[in-house]
Amino acid sequence: MICYQDEIQKMGLEINEFGGGSYVVKSIPAILGHLAIEEVVAGIFELYHEAKDNAGQATARIENILATMACKAAVKANHPLKDEEIRELLKKMRESSAFSHCPHGRPVIKQFTETDIKKWFRRT
Repeated sequence: MICYQDEIQKMGLEINEFGGGSYVVKSIPAILGHLAIEEVVAGIFELYHEAKDNAGQATARIENILATMACKAAVKANHPLKDEEIRELLKKMRESSAFSHCPHGRPVIKQFTETDIKKWFRRT
């Protein structure tokens, strides 16, 4: 039996043991659909293995795993996007308050004032 199976299901994954150390993945969150599912499942199992000392801290453990999953699913630097993908991403960012920082706390938006820009070009 997979440890933490209830928690894993709360994250939108349905994973069952198949036997012989193999698992069947029956469902995953849509946001992870473009990732190699083997890596996602191995990563989740690894995170649970690392978190075994926090047995009573389910909420913190789930938040950490979801943050890691979100990071893996995020658009990475040097990954080319089509114009429509850029527009859609910016639209989603404007509509949500959850896009101010990445799961690791780094800001994803930086606003510059006119004064900032003038300073860069030594116009002040």
